[in-house]
Amino acid sequence: MGQTIHTPETVGLLLLASLTAAACAGMPSLSTSPSTSPPQRATAPPGKIVPPPVLSPQEGLAEEKRQRQETASRIQQAEQTVLKVDQKRLPKDQQAMYATVQSFIANAKTALSAQDFVRATNLADKAQVLANDLLQNLQ
Repeated sequence: MGQTIHTPETVGLLLLASLTAAACAGMPSLSTSPSTSPPQRATAPPGKIVPPPVLSPQEGLAEEKRQRQETASRIQQAEQTVLKVDQKRLPKDQQAMYATVQSFIANAKTALSAQDFVRATNLADKAQVLANDLLQNLQ
């Protein structure tokens, strides 16, 4: 009989195959049939109330406060800018823009009260840009 000569590549493949087989030997078999038992849930002993997990640490509260203040400031800036616009001097198309600015500000306040800081900030920024445009067109 002939002798098999192993190259470094075949030795590596044989080693990988034996390690894979050894690792899989301790694993449960995978079944294609669906499980009939529902997943287990962690439950508290009867009569004991388990509080929900804390989702955000104290730093989260500080970040929320910072976002709220920054967003409120942006809304206030947009309101102050739009107050400088004399609506009576605006042409019809710009009066529509003025109404849009007012709508953006109102929606930003609603989003802020719902703690949707991203939406509130975006709306306040849009209101600010449009209000600045209105002011520039009047000058």
